[in-house]
Amino acid sequence: MVMEDKINIAKCPSCGHQFHLPLAMMYVDVQKGFAVWWEPNHDPGVDSDSDSYAKMFGANSYYAKAPRISDREEFKRVVKEYDDGIRVGGPIEKMDIKALAGSKSQSKKSGCVGVLLALIIVSSILVLL
Repeated sequence: MVMEDKINIAKCPSCGHQFHLPLAMMYVDVQKGFAVWWEPNHDPGVDSDSDSYAKMFGANSYYAKAPRISDREEFKRVVKEYDDGIRVGGPIEKMDIKALAGSKSQSKKSGCVGVLLALIIVSSILVLL
């Protein structure tokens, strides 16, 4: 879905215009051991998530060291490089589920702001149409 631009898409129900929502998302392939962030705009929630992943999986894990990329085409290129084995993620060093407890409220607040922003953008576009 990422390579075909079928994810993180909003569509106007009236005119059918589609666009990428400017919300961060993480592409993860657990079997191949890599993760990549698409972060079109800096998101402090990604900072918090990365810190939590380092505590939970280890500082060198592919979750904690996932590249943060703002350009969508570069994001897709990097995902393909990992998928093809050109790039390699770091191993999961540990599994500390308790590490999530300290960051849950921070991540939740960040996500709410992102959803609110997306709704405002979509509503603004629909009003203009």
